[in-house]
Amino acid sequence: MAPISLAIHAPGSDMQPSVNSIRYLRDCSGNDLVQQYVTFHIFFSNKHIPDNIPNPDEFLKTPYNCSLPAPYAVNSSTTYKEKTNLLYPVNVGRNIARAAALTHFLLPLDIELYPSPYLVPQFLNMIARNEPPLSTSNKPRVFPLSLFEIDKNYSVTASDQIGTAGNVEEQNGDTVPQVRVPDMS
Repeated sequence: MAPISLAIHAPGSDMQPSVNSIRYLRDCSGNDLVQQYVTFHIFFSNKHIPDNIPNPDEFLKTPYNCSLPAPYAVNSSTTYKEKTNLLYPVNVGRNIARAAALTHFLLPLDIELYPSPYLVPQFLNMIARNEPPLSTSNKPRVFPLSLFEIDKNYSVTASDQIGTAGNVEEQNGDTVPQVRVPDMS
């Protein structure tokens, strides 16, 4: 497991559903992983300021009503962002998440990208070994990641063979012939 810094674009009336979604994920997921590992950073432009910006210290005091449906399960065409034809400011979101991250190493991923399930322990093992070329440079280093975009309608499980039906694309847009998701148990 590793910390996740998640920037959420919530302009205008998208603020409250975004806050409710955070509360739902923190309180209703059935485990403490979201509370332990995820920090949320809500942002919006000065041209689309929400009417009400809730105080996080206040709204986190009251548990979310988990009998309600997941607030993020909505048709995107009903969102403020879509109704006002706003573009998602990808680089702004990345920069906010990066600046707010509380870790030494940053591995930026967009939410729809799927890294190897063993990325974190293998990466930290590589760093701990401090072998060349890591040990021979005092300059900043870039660690490129192999990332795969999963079709939004595809649900990944630990034992899946994905990519065989065209559900996965490498970030350069080429369809991956086969990607193995190893057993994570």
